[in-house]
Amino acid sequence: QVAVGWMDNPDQQRQDPLVLDLTAANTFVVGSSQMGKTTLLRTIATAIIQSYSVQDVNLYLIDCGNMSLKVLEDARHVGGVVLATEEERMENLFKLLFRCVEQRRSHMAERGVGTYSDYLEAGFRDIPQIVVLLDNISAFREYYDKLMDSLLVLTREGLSVGISFVLTASQANGLSYKSQANFNRRIVFTCTDSSEYSTLLG
Repeated sequence: QVAVGWMDNPDQQRQDPLVLDLTAANTFVVGSSQMGKTTLLRTIATAIIQSYSVQDVNLYLIDCGNMSLKVLEDARHVGGVVLATEEERMENLFKLLFRCVEQRRSHMAERGVGTYSDYLEAGFRDIPQIVVLLDNISAFREYYDKLMDSLLVLTREGLSVGISFVLTASQANGLSYKSQANFNRRIVFTCTDSSEYSTLLG
């Protein structure tokens, strides 16, 4: 869980910290250019680094934006920062994540638990949460359309084994409707097209 800002509740005249439970849901962040999407990813990463040990959380960053995530590359929690142009490293990252899904599923089955949340509640701490931050899913799709199906599978099956995703896009259609079903948390910054709000938030 990481606090990323303040939530204003005018009806109750109060402000509370906005806390994201990254173990519980994947997060889809949408907003126009220069509205703060990349800053939010850096805030999440920094909060994790400051609040948790490497044994608790590992980060993998996919930067298809302006390379702002590269500054986090040397942090102990960060397994790697992959840029849009690094095709071999991108494919290797996806292979690693699929391998983690299979290994974790087997590991948890041996201990008689079905989900990562149950695993933590049972007192086990030997498998860290993995958080994947992907900046600019539209650019990712342009470069790696062949990996979109893999991303769909990972975002569908990853949560149950402790692998969660935070994706950003300038428009809701950056992620297919089918893929959006795997993202139960949506954060929407200012959008140029007002229809984006109803598309994402109902």
